[in-house]
Amino acid sequence: MNKDGGMDMCERFSLMSGVTELFDRFELNDIRMSLRPRSDYAPTRTVPVIVNEQGQRKLEGYRWGLIPFWAKDAVLTSGADIQEKREYRKLFAKHRCVFPCDGFYVSAAKGKRRRYVRVSLTDRKTFGVAGFYEIWKDKQNGEFRTCTMMTTAANRLLYDYTERMPAILQERELKEWLDSKRNGEPDFLQSLLSPFPPERMRVEPVGADEWSGSSPDEDSEGEMPMKVKALLQASLKR
Repeated sequence: MNKDGGMDMCERFSLMSGVTELFDRFELNDIRMSLRPRSDYAPTRTVPVIVNEQGQRKLEGYRWGLIPFWAKDAVLTSGADIQEKREYRKLFAKHRCVFPCDGFYVSAAKGKRRRYVRVSLTDRKTFGVAGFYEIWKDKQNGEFRTCTMMTTAANRLLYDYTERMPAILQERELKEWLDSKRNGEPDFLQSLLSPFPPERMRVEPVGADEWSGSSPDEDSEGEMPMKVKALLQASLKR
């Protein structure tokens, strides 16, 4: 809840950068997905994330939202969630990733009305948000990759809109976050998830249609591996 009593949300982001810019900005070694500018990445869709594979930074497509997708922390995960869930601690330790973004959207209730804003950096550059991922393997359907975005306490610029914000990584922090040598240092990794400096961010009002991310998406559907389907069915019966 935000302080006005309404649910706040930051479950949409944009990435309009071209391939060349992403290679340079994040020192990528490879891009393994079809990438095009998009202003409305949303949960359950295939989103671009950067992973470290044997010292190589690769941009790949992962489905946004861990299993089960409807869990409250499947899309956005806090440091407290890491502490409380053993399975999350395992992923946090070894399967960290970065979401490349150039802006994200926040929706918050203001009395009987709802406000929608887009948040970006003052220099309008692409930035990285901390996350972690999970890979399900199935003999019949191959790999099924999911991810979640880390959040931290909102800075003073965003606190009027939301109590939580994406955990934006600064240059040095991004390097440390992806470094496999840090796998056994959970306290250090948690220390990287601090609020981004508000003076380096800007907020712009947007319309509900721009925030909603309601445009058709060919990546929003996909065949799930049998093991994943079985897990979802079991969860529904509990």
